[in-house]
Order: sequence, then structure tokens, then C-alpha cells
Amino acid sequence: MRHRFLALVGAALFAAPLASQQVLVVAPAPGPGVFSTTIQAAVDAASEGDVVLVKGGSYLGFLVARKAVTIAADAGALVSIRTPVRVFNLAASQRVVVRGLRIDVSGMFAGAASTAVLFQGNAGPVWLERCAIQGTLATDKGTSGVALATYGSESVVLERTWIRGGRWVQLPIVGPSGAPAVVAYESSVSLHDCDVAGGDAGPPWFPEYPTAGGAGIVSSQGRVFVSGSIVRGGDGGSTTVSLAGGGAGGPGLTAGGDVVALASTFSGGAAGLGGPGGSAGAPGVSTILAEGGSFATLPGAARHFVAESPIREQQASTWTFGGASGEVAAAIVATDPAPGPLLPFFGGELLVSAASAVAFPIGTVSTSGSLAASIAVPSLPPALLGATLFVQSLFVDVSTTAVAIGPVSSLLILDSSL
Repeated sequence: MRHRFLALVGAALFAAPLASQQVLVVAPAPGPGVFSTTIQAAVDAASEGDVVLVKGGSYLGFLVARKAVTIAADAGALVSIRTPVRVFNLAASQRVVVRGLRIDVSGMFAGAASTAVLFQGNAGPVWLERCAIQGTLATDKGTSGVALATYGSESVVLERTWIRGGRWVQLPIVGPSGAPAVVAYESSVSLHDCDVAGGDAGPPWFPEYPTAGGAGIVSSQGRVFVSGSIVRGGDGGSTTVSLAGGGAGGPGLTAGGDVVALASTFSGGAAGLGGPGGSAGAPGVSTILAEGGSFATLPGAARHFVAESPIREQQASTWTFGGASGEVAAAIVATDPAPGPLLPFFGGELLVSAASAVAFPIGTVSTSGSLAASIAVPSLPPALLGATLFVQSLFVDVSTTAVAIGPVSSLLILDSSL
């Protein structure tokens, strides 16, 4: 098994699309091997397909436009981003991977620019993995205070990410209501093993204007697939003012597009408490179907998968699978992601490109429902300092030959000198 993996992945790394990938190192202070102390400078200097490797520290956000790039925290590094992140206008042949960043803009107080993470006009895939995103307090409802918003993007993949809406202050000022965690408009969005919650409302500043919690997910004119995730609305605002009522909890989901869920939990936020003699607000509902929206659930259990990354060449990456006891876990490794269709019969989406993929079995899921495999990674070719691969998990029931499609994970292989 080990030698077969080395041969297959080694061959993929020599493919022409990877021949120019280099690594630009970002650190809080200048030093040997450090390209820049800001992520934006490294992104601007990166060539198509390069890697921006971020050492532990606190940084400003960044904008990626019309460029394929991987931006990843180094292994074990705590990387904090304190201003917004943007990915705009990717061509269909381009992709962006963001992995391991804590994006917290809660220290900002701004208008529409305060959305923590914004994807817009992307024909190519955007993968966000193992991140944490916190929205801010903003002064305009719109997309302000939203943790993550995506507009006109063909394939947005969110893997094992914690997402929390912030708050917005309605003008004229009446108090901080909760903002949505995720807003998806004319986009295809996939969430696997995510924890999503709308922002909790603050106490109302005027008793006649109760403040409501934000929605977990708001979708419109697109498709959202949610697997193995928790989605809830934010809590309504409470007050101590006599006779004043509490705010309503936010909905878990407001669906104005097609939403499909597998083994996921949707719940509304808690009602805010009223003051003495006042009534509590209404608790939030799990789902709201807006005009043009639909909500469907798939039968069966969610599968789980993560590849340890980044990893240095000739070291071992731990791949962890979660499925049904006795299933054979397999992996498809590709040099490119792809916006795959949802395949309800198989419980998921194929999100890697078949044109550049190799597939192989990993092992059998234990009676506890898990499998951890140590996968040796190959040496990189001399011209490469780093390479990003894309791994799709599959699960096969050998007794029935049924196949379940599991989540994906990016695998960043780095030169041992880094």
C-alpha cells in the first residue's frame, strides 16, 4: 500500500500543471527564508499555482483576484487574521485553497466591507478548510456582520470550519441584532463537518425595538449541500427594561435556493428574555422556506475525512476516516479540484477532477466507526518547493458493493528545507 501510494502521487507531482509551484513564506518578522511579513505581499508576488505558507502570528487580511494560489498555516501554527479575506473573479481553470486560518474581524466596526470572508464572481473552485471565522459588529444590515458570504461562485467548499455571525446595528440606531453566519447567493456551496451559528443579538437600546438573532445560513438562487454539520440561529436579545419584550431567536436556515442535507442538525436560536412584566421573544425556527426555496434531506449517515496537512516530503500524513463498521475506505488523489454535481444516491459530491486523479483503497473502518492511516508522502521533484493535492474520500460496503461519497481534504506537501 505504501509503495503504491508513493508511485501514484509521485507521478502526479511530475505533471506539467505543478511544474512551477513555489512557496512564499510569511512570518511576523523578517528573517532567513521569509519572503514577507504580510500575506497580501506574498499573494501579489505569487505566480499561478504557488503556495503562501504562513507562520504563526497575527496578520491583516488579503485579496486574491484572478489567481490560483494556496494559502495555508504551517503545521502547528496559530495564524490569526484580523481584517477581511476576499477571493474574486477566478477563471474556471483556477482554484484557491485557504487552510488553517483563524479569521476574526470582531474588532472592526464598519459598513458593508466588514464581511469577514467574501467570495465573488468565481468560476473556479474555492476551498476553505479547518478555519474559524467570526463576523464583526457593523452599521449596515446588507452583508455586514456576516461571517462568510459568497456571490456568483460555482464551487465553494467548506470543510471542518467553525463559522459565527457577528452583529449589525440598524440605523437609526436601535441596538445590535445578530447577523447571518453564511450567505450564499447564486452559488454552489458544500459544507462538511462544519459548526455554523448566526450571531447572537445584543440587548436592545430602546425597549420598543427588540433585537433578533441572526440566521445560520441564508441561501438564494443557488444550491447548498450540508453534510455532518450543525447549523443554528443566533439567540434573541434579552433586556432588563420593565415591560420590554425579548428578541426572537434566528432561524437555523432560510432557504431561497435548493438546500440538501445529510445527517445534519438545524435549529433556531433561543428566545431573548423580556424585562420585568415583559414577555420573552419567539424562539427561532429550524428552517424557513423563502420564495423559490426548497429543502430536502438524504437518508443515511454522513461520512467524515481529513488529511493531516501541511506535511514535509518523506514524512507521513495521518488520514482519518469516519464511516460504518466494515466499510472499505478509499481515496481519490487529484492535482485539481472540480465543481462536481450532487449525487444523492451516493450521498455526496465528487469534488476532484477525474482527469488528474488516481484512486486506491486505504483500509477497513473499525467497529468504532473510524480508521486512521499513516500515509507516506514522496519526495518533491527538484524544481518544486511545494505542491497542493486534492483528496476525495470514498466508502465501499463490500457486502452490497454500495458506494458512499465522503468529504474532501487538501494535502499540501512541502520541501523538507522549509
